[in-house]
Amino acid sequence: YVEQTGKQIVVFVHHRDVMDAIAADVAVITPDVSYGIIRGGVSAQERTRLVDEFQNGNIDILLCATVAAKEGITLTNADTVVFVEREWVPGWESQAAHRIRRIGQESSFCRQVFLSVPNSIDAKFDAVVKAKAAVVKAAMDGDDERRAEGAIVADLLARLKADNGWRNE
Repeated sequence: YVEQTGKQIVVFVHHRDVMDAIAADVAVITPDVSYGIIRGGVSAQERTRLVDEFQNGNIDILLCATVAAKEGITLTNADTVVFVEREWVPGWESQAAHRIRRIGQESSFCRQVFLSVPNSIDAKFDAVVKAKAAVVKAAMDGDDERRAEGAIVADLLARLKADNGWRNE
């Protein structure tokens, strides 16, 4: 992405081993692309330094643990965030994505990309997270909570039936 567009990018992950694997691949495959890492255990000073370096254009890829970087930082030098792994709490993803959608963002639009493998546990997890987000949205919009819960149950049952040939008799 960095080599093709010339733009910086923020990549969110959940697991440390996934982050380490991505960092190792970036270092080997694209040695001219710089990256930084924000995750649990990174000191406040180092975190501030990494954010400043990113905002100054000196870091191409900022790898972030979603929980560690979903609040309190501004990353408006990027207009794209990639979620390599989904979070169980949809609000955390929303907060993380909003690190680039802040005052000072110069791009006319921002993108968030969720990587997922079709017909895998990723796809099923995506459906669960989307359904949870729909329930939260319905509750926030003032819809009847039971109606929202019924919709999510109906959606999940439909997915189970489609995936497994399961019949409700």
